[in-house]
Amino acid sequence: MKILISTFGTLGDVQPYLALAVGLRAAGHDVTLVTSASYTPWIARYGIQHCPTQLDIQAIQSVDCVIQSPTGCGAMEAAERLGIPACFAVPVPFAPTGAFPSFFQPLRRSLGRRSIA
Repeated sequence: MKILISTFGTLGDVQPYLALAVGLRAAGHDVTLVTSASYTPWIARYGIQHCPTQLDIQAIQSVDCVIQSPTGCGAMEAAERLGIPACFAVPVPFAPTGAFPSFFQPLRRSLGRRSIA
């Protein structure tokens, strides 16, 4: 599968998506990472294809799936327009669970789990 990952920001914003790209490539997928041009040498060390900064609509037309980070602007809209499956990938748990109720405001109580102690 050809996958495009779109993310922008600092090294800390881009690094989780480079790791995702490396894992997807190891699983046999053809992955392109869209991000700032300044990261080209770093991304090249991992053997990942890099499309610097601006999303090329002609390039996206040949992919099977688009993955966008919260900072990756425009990829979801382009994918929707072209009828390509797309999703968000967030490297921190935003959805509350029984084990991890809140990323932004840690609670001392569980959301449905009883204490084992």
